[in-house]
Order: sequence, then structure tokens, then C-alpha cells
Amino acid sequence: MAIAATVGWLLDAEHGSSVQGGLEQQADRSVGCLQEAFSVNQETLFSIGSFFESSEAVSRLEFGTFVRRSFEREGVLLAFGWVPLIGGTERAELVGRARADGLQNYEVRERDAQGGYVPAKRREVHAPIYYAEPMREYHDVLGVDLWTEPVRRRALERARDEGRPVAAEPVRSVRNDQPETRLIAYLPVYRKDSPRETMEERRQAIAGFASAVFSFDRLLERATRGLDSGIAVELFDLEKNPETAISAVGTALLTGADRRRTVTEEFELAGRRWGVGFTPTGAYYGAHPNVRTWLGV
Repeated sequence: MAIAATVGWLLDAEHGSSVQGGLEQQADRSVGCLQEAFSVNQETLFSIGSFFESSEAVSRLEFGTFVRRSFEREGVLLAFGWVPLIGGTERAELVGRARADGLQNYEVRERDAQGGYVPAKRREVHAPIYYAEPMREYHDVLGVDLWTEPVRRRALERARDEGRPVAAEPVRSVRNDQPETRLIAYLPVYRKDSPRETMEERRQAIAGFASAVFSFDRLLERATRGLDSGIAVELFDLEKNPETAISAVGTALLTGADRRRTVTEEFELAGRRWGVGFTPTGAYYGAHPNVRTWLGV
């Protein structure tokens, strides 16, 4: 009897280790898929940056035509924008060009104390949203001065100084009556042929920012399609709140799940640190029965 118990214990431990190892491998693959999917879609952002850097001027029509074909990739990319960084003395000229494009109500705007938008105060620097596609859905954000919004400004300043795409804190919003987590990444665009080796040179050469809005929910869903059934996945923004998931897949299965067996993967994406938790549930263990232990005993 003691031998049978010992054999059963050893086989049970081996099975548990094997199942947990399989979970870790799947977690690693899923995070790799998420990073790859983001990278593939981010290529459009780099293309927009190159388009602006190589052109003397990009019209509203040219911008719209250039980016529209990128919306076909499974809905991961939700929007694109162009945000010039201008001095206060350039504001009137920028507004005049926008109105000449047919945007009669275009104005550089900022939020007031009640959260509504009002004409922005005169400042030395403005970063107004000048182009936004799809135009029909994002028309209302045109003219919003991102330099007056602390969260957005921090991302813009980091992107400018580091010379790479940087994401702002993800936001939870509603699209087509469905809640959705969105990630906005900003790519610095510098004036053509300007030196940009040092931070000071990049600050002097900055022309503006190309922006892209990603659906984090869809990125996560794509990255976890190959997981075994019964695994709940949660995505965390480690820089803002490492305790509350900003996106998830299969969380309805978490009731009664043993979170001590959660596998956590951390990674960097668009200048921010993220964590993904993979929690095995009863359904996962049900799909991996411990047959060998019973046969061994």
C-alpha cells in the first residue's frame, strides 16, 4: 500500500509539473504573438512617419488616402492622426489652413474645468490634432491640443526626446456600444535632413507626431487564439496599475480558480511595461486528466 501511495504521489507530481510546464510554454508563445501582432500593425505608423518626413507637405486628402487601406487588418488599428508641434505664433496660420480645407469650425481647443472643450489659451507651444482618420468617427477630436493634457503630453515628450514610438496610458472607451481598451502610440516626426543624434537636436528638429490607435482587446484576442481551453488571460499596465486588468479573455472561468498557479509574463511595448497573467481553471485541468497516476497505482 505504501508503495502504491508513493508511486501515485510521484506520478501525480510529474503530471502537475508537465501540465504547468505546458501552460508556461503557451503563455510564452502568446506573449510573443502579441508582440509580433503589435509590431506588424505598428509598421503603418512608421510608414506615416516616413511619408511626412519625405514630403514637403501632406494634404488632408493625401493623408486619408494613405492610411485607409490599413484598417483592413482584423480591426486592430482603429485610427490614425497627425499632430503638428507648433509655436503660438503659428496657431492662426494652422487654423486658417484647416478652415480652407472645409473645416469651418476648426479651432485649437483644450478642456475646461467641467471636462468640455473650449478655445485653448494662448501658449508658446501647441500640439493640436490636425488630421484624424476615419474622419467620420474622430471628427470631434480635431483641434484638441494634446500639449494641455498631462497624460498625452508626457507620451509626446518622451517620444520626441527618445526618438521612438511611445504609448500613453491605455484608455477604456465605448465603440459601437461595446467597451474597448485602446492604446494610442505616438511616433515623432522630425524635419527633413535635420540632425537628431542628441536629445537637444531632436527637440530642435521635431515637426510633429504621427499617431495610431490600437485595440488592445483585439490584439489580446488574436494572441491567445492558440491557447488550450480553460485558460483565463488578463493584461495589466504595470506602470499605472499592476493590480487591475485593462483587458482580458475568458475571465468568466476565473471563479474558483487557483491564482497561485497563474503564470505571469512581463514585457515592454511602445515604451511601457506590461504584464499578462495566464490562469489555469477547472476546465483546463479537466482537459488534461491525470490518467497515468490512476493507471500507475
